[in-house]
Amino acid sequence: MDTVGVLAELYHDGDMAFVGGGFSGSVHNVMEPAVARCVPLFGPAFHNSNEAEQLLAAGGGFAVSDAASCTEILRRHLGNQDQLTAAQQEAYQVIKRNAGAVEQTVRHLLTGRAGTA
Repeated sequence: MDTVGVLAELYHDGDMAFVGGGFSGSVHNVMEPAVARCVPLFGPAFHNSNEAEQLLAAGGGFAVSDAASCTEILRRHLGNQDQLTAAQQEAYQVIKRNAGAVEQTVRHLLTGRAGTA
């Protein structure tokens, strides 16, 4: 990609996507593919991202350590529609669970209380 603004749109056409940065210090935005129900894969340096941690725990995103592990996860999910669909649904559920986070944070900062959006 060499054009700004295109990647987020492409996620809607994919099933799984590798998100960069996870091999060079900090993973990039994993929520963009997840909101498109495109399962993100990312390198082992993902601990800067709470969202990557949530996706990993939910089974809606996958950390890979090398090309072989990336290939294995892609083969397993792209070769099994049920597994792929489950991972896509989990990725999207992480998005839904985080909806309203900004409003809740602002409310907490302004009132000292957290609450539902």
